[in-house]
Amino acid sequence: MDHISVETGFVGYLFLKEAYARREGNQEDATIVEHARERFMKEHVARCADGMQKRIGDRQSNFGKVLPWVVRMTTEGSNDHFATRGDRGF
Repeated sequence: MDHISVETGFVGYLFLKEAYARREGNQEDATIVEHARERFMKEHVARCADGMQKRIGDRQSNFGKVLPWVVRMTTEGSNDHFATRGDRGF
């Protein structure tokens, strides 16, 4: 298992790749990357964040506040409207 920072960095790269495809008018590639990003988040980032959340438990820390949000975003879907409206969710 990779460190969560590596996994989230890769998610950022996929967002960038998707945005580039959309800017270039390549909807097919953008959709492929979007699905790959969502799958990666569910299969990798969510598992890592869930495991970290279980280890941290109810401790009052920044991780304790952020990890439930990460788990929710990766399991419920990574809809772009959360990012565009500025909802940090925690």
